[in-house]
Amino acid sequence: MRPPHPWLPLTVGAATALLVVLRVATRPELFDRVWAEDGAVFLHDAQQAGAVSIGMEYAGYGHLVPRLLALGASALPMATVPVYVVVAVALTLGLLAWFAAAAAGSLTGSRLAMVVAGTSFALAPALHDEVIGNLANLQWFLLAAASWALSTSASRLRWGAALVAGLAAATTPLVALLLPAALLLHGQRLLRLPAAWGAAVGLAWQLAVMTLGSSSRREPPARLGEIRSPWSSLLDHVDGSPGDSLLAVTLLTSLLITVGVALVRHRDSRRLQLSLLLSVAVLGVFMTVYSGRLHGRYVAALLLLALVAVSCALPRLSRPLTALLSIPLLCAVVLAFPPSDYRAEGPSWRLELESVAVSCRAGDPPPPIQLSPAGWGSMPARCEP
Repeated sequence: MRPPHPWLPLTVGAATALLVVLRVATRPELFDRVWAEDGAVFLHDAQQAGAVSIGMEYAGYGHLVPRLLALGASALPMATVPVYVVVAVALTLGLLAWFAAAAAGSLTGSRLAMVVAGTSFALAPALHDEVIGNLANLQWFLLAAASWALSTSASRLRWGAALVAGLAAATTPLVALLLPAALLLHGQRLLRLPAAWGAAVGLAWQLAVMTLGSSSRREPPARLGEIRSPWSSLLDHVDGSPGDSLLAVTLLTSLLITVGVALVRHRDSRRLQLSLLLSVAVLGVFMTVYSGRLHGRYVAALLLLALVAVSCALPRLSRPLTALLSIPLLCAVVLAFPPSDYRAEGPSWRLELESVAVSCRAGDPPPPIQLSPAGWGSMPARCEP
């Protein structure tokens, strides 16, 4: 199925990149903060090891895309790193949104599906906490893009799907959890899809990094928190206002109704819908069992995957029902648009660099640079010429 408008995916991708910048800009201080892993792991390793850093494991696996972007940051003046990271993330998400919109068009032929699929990379409500605007959490967006790549079989997207699936798998091994859903959707035809081979190459890279790669030189301290039920965590993170679960319940209910109606009324899309729901279920169960709770970034990943299913379901609904079910989603988007101040709790990157410069001018060893959020560690500083 050809998309309804050939330029719409590109437009959606550009709008998504802009929305990411605007969303971060609602907290201007975020342009003066560097997230813990971004500084202590990716930037530091890129400064110390150069291109070799792309083959280093952190937290047990490889992070190819964040490490590639960190190489760019390492070549820039240190003062520009926070802004560079936000812009690099926005452009990356814009490209992923471009592909997602094109994939949605190939699966549904619907402009609405294309817009929802692409802009979800910037507007999904659960991105409000720690997820958006840093390198470390790009893997969750790549995971959603890989779901689109493994769902579409459009010949004109085959090499783009292979690239997206490969980069996603080389960034997070969780792409392997999407393969059962892809097998349910495509059956034996999965072996002929370039996206499946791209995912296989990316997972082979992961295996090589896990077994042969050197470990990251630095890791920020783990954040210890109260262990709570997955449902309680879900309610806290979906709507952006912890303790107020009404909107979260309404939003989740509307998502379930959207997909449910499509399953009941449209047999031609049942296999697609069931495969997408299976990916959400498998990933959700794995994350809950592995971590004991659904952290904000996990909820964001699950919501992004759920929105893949919703994007494909919306064109199957009547216009009145679509409008009715869109209301809680739009309310959640508006309320959660400003990211939380959690990341802004950390120290100013500019002030940290000024302290380093003072020590360097005095001939003293520079103090380590403290990172964001507060208490999430530091990275060694060096005197710049």
